[in-house]
Amino acid sequence: MLKIHTLFPRGYFGANCYLVNSQDEWAVIDPSVSMEEAVKAYPEAEGKIKYILITHAHFDHICNIDSWCKDGAIVIVGELDAPALSDPQTNCYLGFLGVRGGYFGEYTTVREGDTLTLGDENFSVVFTPGHTKGGVCYKFRQGIFVGDTLFADGGYGRCDLPGGNEDDLWSSIFKLFSENMIGRFYPGHGNCDTFENSINYFK
Repeated sequence: MLKIHTLFPRGYFGANCYLVNSQDEWAVIDPSVSMEEAVKAYPEAEGKIKYILITHAHFDHICNIDSWCKDGAIVIVGELDAPALSDPQTNCYLGFLGVRGGYFGEYTTVREGDTLTLGDENFSVVFTPGHTKGGVCYKFRQGIFVGDTLFADGGYGRCDLPGGNEDDLWSSIFKLFSENMIGRFYPGHGNCDTFENSINYFK
């Protein structure tokens, strides 16, 4: 069973960072918090990070990625968002912070239907473009990490940034509802919620 630990970074643009583990393997989803800060709270995770899972390549979700890239941790990103990791215009470092930031290291790309194993848990990759060109979600038995595709209380990510597309975003939102009416979703900002609760905002 997957254990989920939510880390909230400081700062206006802070995106949720999820540190998760199954058995003795760990992963981080959207590393907006540094590994040094995370292991202060969860020292048992140190040296055991298998995956760095990126839902989409916006700066607020990848800003501390380099601190996690050690001890063999593998950066995982949707194949269509991979170029944005190192593109300061597409990842919005330039537009929001005025700097040419990004991630310039190695990574592995995933697409719809790919599966990742963490301990006794499997993540299946769900392709959800719209907020960005190549956003993905990571589904497990009890829920799904949705990045900025969907928020609690009827919210969702904006689609007017580089790579965004309103039609794609709406298709992705209803795809999530059609496939996940039971279970919780864990968004990139704000609180987690259930699909059963959130569907009422879209009727």
